[in-house]
Amino acid sequence: MEVAYVAGPYRSRWGIFGIFLNVLKSRYIAKRLWAKGYAVVCPHSNSAFFKSCSEDIILKGYIEILKRCDLVVLTSDWRRSEGAVKEVVVCIESSIPIYKFNFDIDDVEEVITLEKLKKYLV
Repeated sequence: MEVAYVAGPYRSRWGIFGIFLNVLKSRYIAKRLWAKGYAVVCPHSNSAFFKSCSEDIILKGYIEILKRCDLVVLTSDWRRSEGAVKEVVVCIESSIPIYKFNFDIDDVEEVITLEKLKKYLV
């Protein structure tokens, strides 16, 4: 069974309400991936609203988990997340396939190639 990792924004300028919406969006993607037969790591659900750990420790931990996954699936708004951008860089460096979730067709879409990502990472 392949392990998929969901990457996208967690924090929000709209505070706890925005975080809650980001968690719901990521959970939805995770549920769709589980239904397709993947084992799924969804950081948004796993450590939502943790207050006892520093964000730095949590982010470093998720990078380590990501390195052990078979693929990553990005939310549609991943570019506005500093953490997701770092996760994409790790995927590129580690040759982990990158996909994006398309809410319009309710499914995982094309592989995002390095060439497509270069314009976002410059």
